[in-house]
Amino acid sequence: MLHDLIRQYGYIGLFIGTMLEGETIMLLAGFAAQHGDLQLSGVVTAGFLGSFLGDQVFFYVGRYFGPAIVRRRLSWRANADKVFRLIERHQSLLIVSFRFYYGLRSVTPFAIGAARVGRVRFMVLNAVGALLWSAALGGLGFLFGSAVVKYFHGFRRYETDLLLVLAGAGICVWLVTLLLHRRKAARQLRLEREKEER
Repeated sequence: MLHDLIRQYGYIGLFIGTMLEGETIMLLAGFAAQHGDLQLSGVVTAGFLGSFLGDQVFFYVGRYFGPAIVRRRLSWRANADKVFRLIERHQSLLIVSFRFYYGLRSVTPFAIGAARVGRVRFMVLNAVGALLWSAALGGLGFLFGSAVVKYFHGFRRYETDLLLVLAGAGICVWLVTLLLHRRKAARQLRLEREKEER
């Protein structure tokens, strides 16, 4: 049942998932490719397209509505400030590599757009970064699947359970990270208000 769903909707789910965050789903898709449910080339292509297009959208939203949204979103404020500092020193490197910084993935293209980085420059470097990221994570998932089969005999009996556990663990990590970022942002806002009141 699970394998049929992956074969039928795997690339669509991967495309949508990588438009938003995507590390866990890319690793799982690479894992599924090793077991024949998906093709690794398809995983890399879907991951690349979802990541590239999603970040292009965030870039343009940031370009036109950035400062107003950052002011309202507590969880983005501290990270956006960090991204603005990095843009000043390492603009090209940041655009290519931001997907590999956990916790900065969503806010970075948004902040880059708000910083008025050139459209063509961002599009080209974003494409390079999306390709590197999707190939690296899809490949890691594929290699992990190979290692599991090699070192854990009888793995096929528990394959579905392992996929569900990995997916659940990924969701838990994402939720915990989101909660920690929000708490940190709320604490920072409280400190700013206390300073203003003094």
